[in-house]
Amino acid sequence: MTNIIADNAKVIKCIREIITGLSPKSEKVCFEENSLIFLNQKKQFYMLLEGELTIRSRDRRRIVARLVGPVICGLGIMEDVYLQTTSYAVFRVLPRDQAFEIITQKNLWQVMFYIVQHYAGKMCQWNNILTQMSSYEVICETLKRLDGEPTNIKYSITALQYVQEKSGLSRSYILKIIGELKAQKKVTIQRGVLTGLKHTEL
Repeated sequence: MTNIIADNAKVIKCIREIITGLSPKSEKVCFEENSLIFLNQKKQFYMLLEGELTIRSRDRRRIVARLVGPVICGLGIMEDVYLQTTSYAVFRVLPRDQAFEIITQKNLWQVMFYIVQHYAGKMCQWNNILTQMSSYEVICETLKRLDGEPTNIKYSITALQYVQEKSGLSRSYILKIIGELKAQKKVTIQRGVLTGLKHTEL
């Protein structure tokens, strides 16, 4: 698969540049864990400074992405999603139209384009996985993604829940495949949590 994802260090640098440019006109807002944020109701531009969240589809409540600050949300690209904080989260918030106006005034559109390109690449990459692979391959790929998550995420969610939220596949089928992978010693699961995975064998 072609790598269209931008370098993470550069993306974070660009995000921080946007946050620095917009913060003086923004308001600090804090959310407790498990708060729901519906981006398109007030058309707000959210800049996550600290904390973690998931982006979920409104129709199936499936997790589209997991994000750790610093990130920006509320670009108006995806209309059918909402945010759910998975930790205490600190944001800077301002109206989307005002944010775009400041970005124009400060000539930050090239920086913003780089960020949007990164986000779009991530979404396209995952969509290709879901649409071009068999259900078995989707489960294996999703387990690999879980294994690559930060420790605080990886050990706070069961493999079943993670795969189900990411893929939308049935619980019984996911359990069946995970059971087969365990029997083949390709994955190690303890109390439902993924603790080991042989990437070369999946």
